[in-house]
Amino acid sequence: MIGNTGVSPSFKVPRYLARILLAAGAVSSASQRLKCLLVGKKTSAGDMVADGPPVRVIDPETLDRRAGPGSRLALMGYAALTVPSIELWIAAVTEPGASTAATVTIVLSGTPGNGLLRFRLAGVDVSVSVSSVMTLDDVGAAIVTAFNGKTRLPATAAYVSASKTLTLTTKNRGSDEKDHILYYVPDDAPVGLTLTITGSATVNTNGVRFGASTTGTGAEDATALIQRLQKTRFARIAVGHNDAPNAALWEAMVDTKAGPLTLLLDQLVFGHNGTLSQAISLAQTTLNAFRAQVVWLRNSENHPAVIASMVAAFRSVYEQTNPIYDWDSFPLPYLRAQAFLEDVPSDPEADQALNAGVTPLATVDDTVKVIRMITTYCISNGVQDERCLDIGDVVMTDYATLDMRLMYETEFRPQNPIVRPDPSPEEDPPTAGVAYPKLWNGKVVERLQEYYANGWLAERPVGIWAPVSTFVKAGGYIATDTPLAVARLQHRLDNVTRQIATVG
Repeated sequence: MIGNTGVSPSFKVPRYLARILLAAGAVSSASQRLKCLLVGKKTSAGDMVADGPPVRVIDPETLDRRAGPGSRLALMGYAALTVPSIELWIAAVTEPGASTAATVTIVLSGTPGNGLLRFRLAGVDVSVSVSSVMTLDDVGAAIVTAFNGKTRLPATAAYVSASKTLTLTTKNRGSDEKDHILYYVPDDAPVGLTLTITGSATVNTNGVRFGASTTGTGAEDATALIQRLQKTRFARIAVGHNDAPNAALWEAMVDTKAGPLTLLLDQLVFGHNGTLSQAISLAQTTLNAFRAQVVWLRNSENHPAVIASMVAAFRSVYEQTNPIYDWDSFPLPYLRAQAFLEDVPSDPEADQALNAGVTPLATVDDTVKVIRMITTYCISNGVQDERCLDIGDVVMTDYATLDMRLMYETEFRPQNPIVRPDPSPEEDPPTAGVAYPKLWNGKVVERLQEYYANGWLAERPVGIWAPVSTFVKAGGYIATDTPLAVARLQHRLDNVTRQIATVG
């Protein structure tokens, strides 16, 4: 009844009557907040339980208390919390057993003069002033103080006077700790002081990856944590490790949760800061999955887990209301820009990545930006397959699926508790409260028309693009097939500029 305030029509006193109904609009996927879940390792300083239930965090202080300052999980959270309006959750995976932390060693030699030692770790600058009155031991102690004073760094420092050796040790254990990179910038270095820096591999000029002397061993097993996450949708999950065995476990989890009886539609984001071939191996060989994304920033000073968390955080906010968001050239300002031009992918490299299921990032004008956002799905039966290429292809499909489920649960089913087949041509339409295929099909068409009007679909829901509904007599329910022509973003425009000579 229109304008029903709930007051009896027999009430006679002159009065303006009004009834307030909050949240009265139709429920849609756009009104459902997308969570962002970060998965990584904690330290003993964090009070959350490894492989336990995820917890929500709203600020860096809570993050430090739950995961431990400078832990893998905390590093991911520091990045994600810079994204406004995020709903952030964290889950800790147990550190691998029989594992070791990764180290970098710095041996001091010579006679220090005046100058400044500059380091970069996890995208953070660490500076140490040195004067000519300092001994090598003084310099070593000063470096320790500078690193340990930044408690949110992923490593701690210690110095041994007898060997004049400073050691940086990661706060977490495992082979993926070798993805941390330490840079030394000698521009203002003290004359006469020599630093011999050793890690597992050199990176560009004066950079090393952690893992000196075969440190940084062991791989966590996400199986127990994945079991914990089976019954809740977290929408966008940044995975803090990128090894093949665990990636396969995560892919299996999201595929299972996306089944028709659960519809807990999660999407995974993995990060990578290694070579393009390594990123392709993860994306194309290990995953090749609709619900997974591998984001690659070559030799990033931020750990791959941080790259993943940054992208997942932005996606959880921006894809909430626009399922085919335009990510081309999207800035990721928290990530440290690549310091070396040779690390920025060339156009052929970026194209190779995009053809192999890798989302490439690049530094442009001193800011890290997305080149193009895609899923890892790229091959079917050994042949290139681009039917689900852009990230919006799967996001829009998830959006429509959940949107129609909400429409059914909150509108269609409550208003039409009885179901029957379509009436024959000579019959009158069923009375109010009776659902039938044509009635439901009309509702689906209306919703698809809204998607088309928003620019999210490339085709109107007519002809071959129209939904088709039927009545399944054996089960007594309506079944629908809904084609979804997801719109493709404009990534390219070709133009030939032709100079024409004029005569006379």
